[in-house]
Amino acid sequence: MKKLRITLEDNFFPVQAYFNSIPDRSFLKVLQDFSKNIGSGFEETSIGFPEEAEEWGEEPFKGVAFGIIEKEIIIYNTDFI
Repeated sequence: MKKLRITLEDNFFPVQAYFNSIPDRSFLKVLQDFSKNIGSGFEETSIGFPEEAEEWGEEPFKGVAFGIIEKEIIIYNTDFI
């Protein structure tokens, strides 16, 4: 069984699932991409930034979006950092 990187409260489950789904070999690249507001997805999870939403023609938002399957939450930038 894979060791969990983080555990959070239930209402932050998409955030927890995203970070725990990042393959070890990709972890540093993913962190570098964060600094460029570049999202990614692993297994059934994803992270997205407002700049990407505009590029994809989606509704703009403030913060950082985390999703797992069909559940998405947006957290404040300060919480993300």
